[in-house]
Amino acid sequence: MESQSNYYISSVNDGNIALHTSLSALEAQQNRAAIAAKLGFSVHKLVSMQQVHQANVHIVDSQDAGKGSQDWDSALPQTDGLVTNVRGLVLLAQGADCPLLLFHDKKMSVIGVAHAGWKGVVAGIAIKMLETMHQAFNCHLEDIEITIAPHAGACCYEVSQDFIPNFSAFPPEVFILRNRKLFLDLDRALVWQLTQNAVKHINLLDICTICSNDYFSFRREKDRAGRFGLFAWL
Repeated sequence: MESQSNYYISSVNDGNIALHTSLSALEAQQNRAAIAAKLGFSVHKLVSMQQVHQANVHIVDSQDAGKGSQDWDSALPQTDGLVTNVRGLVLLAQGADCPLLLFHDKKMSVIGVAHAGWKGVVAGIAIKMLETMHQAFNCHLEDIEITIAPHAGACCYEVSQDFIPNFSAFPPEVFILRNRKLFLDLDRALVWQLTQNAVKHINLLDICTICSNDYFSFRREKDRAGRFGLFAWL
């Protein structure tokens, strides 16, 4: 039987949901609880990560329920991707300019979320997610649908010339030169990477977090930035 995935991308109106920033952890707990109540799940079913801009993926089972839901220390360490086939668990990825990715294979009833900043993109977090879904749950790449949440867009994500070698394995079109300034197009980088790995179904939520005041942005707010979240469950 095919599954339906549910996901929710929180906004500034939901408040900061990160427990590890300089902002109030108590307020973040309250904001998470409010989102859980609004969406109809128990916050104790939430599974969160200590994201580190790498390509480590954790297969989530029922014993992981609640990890990182109420405190930073219990979140899954050194992890930027979560995959599960357990219904009722809620996977959480957090961002404030970095792309957050939702993976869903309806046929095999598997979902995943990933935090994919530029370092994670270069390290291959999206590819590692695909490999994990295939190896652990026999997912076929052409059946996996991927949604890319709002993140820093090519309109605003300015980088320096010495940043270019980081993306030497990618086509040069991932960089855009405009008004003598260089910008990184993470959408183009991710879509290229995913299509190179047989992914056919990609949804882009074309919103730049630096432009839009609806989402937290580290580029715009620096250390005052909160985090919004991608919540996903079967």
